[in-house]
Amino acid sequence: MKSFDTYKYLSWNRGFLIWFQRRRNSVGYLLSYFQQENKNSEIKKDKRKNRNLNFAFLLSLMLFIFFGSFFLLKLNSFIGTILAFAITTIIIYAKRHDLIKDSLLSGVILMLLSFLGYHLLNLITPGFFDKFWLFKNIGKIIFLGIPLEEYVWFFLAGCLIGPLYEYWKEGKLIKNKN
Repeated sequence: MKSFDTYKYLSWNRGFLIWFQRRRNSVGYLLSYFQQENKNSEIKKDKRKNRNLNFAFLLSLMLFIFFGSFFLLKLNSFIGTILAFAITTIIIYAKRHDLIKDSLLSGVILMLLSFLGYHLLNLITPGFFDKFWLFKNIGKIIFLGIPLEEYVWFFLAGCLIGPLYEYWKEGKLIKNKN
């Protein structure tokens, strides 16, 4: 009878867990805090094309920063991701001041959800981070049982992902009056 390797099984499921947390944060945040998009009837087709080009440029810039810092500057992928997320988020903040509050709230919510998810994972598999994290290239600063880099990554990912749709569509979500 073959033995079941728990660590191999959980390392495969870690990717699914992170993917699920990101989707749950985006959908749950939008459904629970806001009702509908403020429709602007004066948007013309040429403005829509310009909007799509601006959004494509923003995403291209983010990818260029990540891959450029990783392949050209030979930085750690964590550093490249942080630079790409932070610079893209700052550009969104500069163009749309109204999205800053929503963005920061999304970052905090995603960070808290990841905190809960990682603690559940640590309950199932004690010593998970010591076995699977490569601490050679990043600091081994553990805060409440989770590496500090995870908090930073999930916070910045939430700050970027949270306002991305509103930025792209140039719309504003209004609070539910109920």
